[in-house]
Amino acid sequence: MPIEITGLLEEFSQRGPGSIQRAQAAFAPLRHALHVYLRQQEGTDQYERQQIAIQRKERHKSLDAARMGHEEAVQASRAYRGALTSAIKKKLVDVAAEFDRLDTTYGGYGASLQYDEPPPPADPTEAWDWKVTPMWRRAQGRRPIPYNRRANTAQIDDRAIKLVCAAAAASGTGRPLVLVLDELGRNLGKQHRREAVALLGQIGRDRSITVIGALQDDMEPYAIDACGQYVKLRRSSDSSPYNEQPVVVGYDEHAPRVELLRAWLTSNEYREPA
Repeated sequence: MPIEITGLLEEFSQRGPGSIQRAQAAFAPLRHALHVYLRQQEGTDQYERQQIAIQRKERHKSLDAARMGHEEAVQASRAYRGALTSAIKKKLVDVAAEFDRLDTTYGGYGASLQYDEPPPPADPTEAWDWKVTPMWRRAQGRRPIPYNRRANTAQIDDRAIKLVCAAAAASGTGRPLVLVLDELGRNLGKQHRREAVALLGQIGRDRSITVIGALQDDMEPYAIDACGQYVKLRRSSDSSPYNEQPVVVGYDEHAPRVELLRAWLTSNEYREPA
């Protein structure tokens, strides 16, 4: 509020002797000052209304564009999720079919995978978990039983080997496959260990899969019988930071390939024990 108007208001509002005359004298100047002030405010308000209208129009355009972009993003995400769902289902179907073939080929009665399509999460940042349950028949003509039902560890490890190989074989890349496994057969008895390692070696040879497995010392006899190459790492004591020279046992029907390996090892300062 301008100082002129506040001063006239104080003069107009004063009480006491002669207040009526002072009020009447101050009325005309106060009216003129208010008129000028309001005209000025009218221009300012009109300009601000114009700016608000322009900004509101721009905001509406931005909002319409954002809504259109959001709808396009929703449609694109639905299409992508549909394609991804189809790809996941196809992969699971391929793995299940290969799992069944491996099981029936190598001593089983048929196997499969059980899964349900989970609903997509509302938030795209949340995980979209698919739960897959391996199943196999315990006997000819029986219905498939999930892996987590009562079964001995030999059966579970046998199907685990087949399932891993099935997943690798169903990759469909057309490139050479390599499986790296750790502690194979650690929960199995003597006969089942032999069978597990032999099965893995047989599937690897039949399906052209290179299998690299890390085993404990007690698996050595089974590994040497089943694999094409066996590397034994030795350490003299816990205080030694380095291993001793490895022991390499290789089996290959092509003798020149064995000689190439021998030459490579000896050229890298590996020496056979005397």
